[in-house]
Amino acid sequence: MKKTTPFEWNDQADEAFWDQKRMLSIAPVLAALTEKEPLLLYIAATSRSVSMVMLVERPEKGKVQSVQRPVYYLSEKLKQYFQEHVVTVVSMAPISEIMGCRDASGWVAKWPIELAGHTILYEPRTTIKSQALADFLVDWTETQYLPPPDSTHRRMHFDGSKMRSGLGADIVVSSPKGDRLRYALQIHFATSNNVAEYEALVHGLRLAKEFSVRRILCYGDSDLVVQQCSGEWDARDTNISNYRFLVSSCPASLTAASSSTSHEQKTKRGCPEALPVTR
Repeated sequence: MKKTTPFEWNDQADEAFWDQKRMLSIAPVLAALTEKEPLLLYIAATSRSVSMVMLVERPEKGKVQSVQRPVYYLSEKLKQYFQEHVVTVVSMAPISEIMGCRDASGWVAKWPIELAGHTILYEPRTTIKSQALADFLVDWTETQYLPPPDSTHRRMHFDGSKMRSGLGADIVVSSPKGDRLRYALQIHFATSNNVAEYEALVHGLRLAKEFSVRRILCYGDSDLVVQQCSGEWDARDTNISNYRFLVSSCPASLTAASSSTSHEQKTKRGCPEALPVTR
């Protein structure tokens, strides 16, 4: 199903393979805490997530400068680490000035009181060092959030299924204001579940065309249909290729795809949903 690209195993690939094998054979470089050992805390935050990396900095044999090692085990509650160790927060943000501001009000005024019982130091970050780990964690978390649909787009959720009683398809078209139009389709010929999914998608696009919809986000729970329509996978079956041609012959082609939503999200929204595709 996936596209086949020519691949040749050369010296460069062989060297990369052995480098990867050597890296996997070496134990992760982590550190266990000792009593009263100072800790470093790197923080990264966005509007939806916060990440932190707690480390120790120790001199090592053969190293000119001290080496930072992540702590190998941290529980979800960090209070015990702040009670037992001196923690230095390394950040480019003026956290110390914010915490020491006498004119602060609301939550900003309460934070210093909450942290008054702990020994917390603040220092500016002069080099990237372990900040790269905190940045990676928060960036990776951000990728787990699907981008909100554009308010100018209509949304179409399609789902086709093969049951013992026959085949059917369900289509829900939503306007930017939240109005919904539900459309049920009964398929009167024997076919596969993948064809039922394509039937739902094609009829949904035709329905959108009749409504003069120019911009629409399509959601379906079939990874095969979305990957083929987005060009990531090949359609080798003749029948499926014909359906893919019908989809691509629409006024605008399907161009973007992302990972499917969870079953909980689908159940909560009450309509088939996954793999957003832009048209």
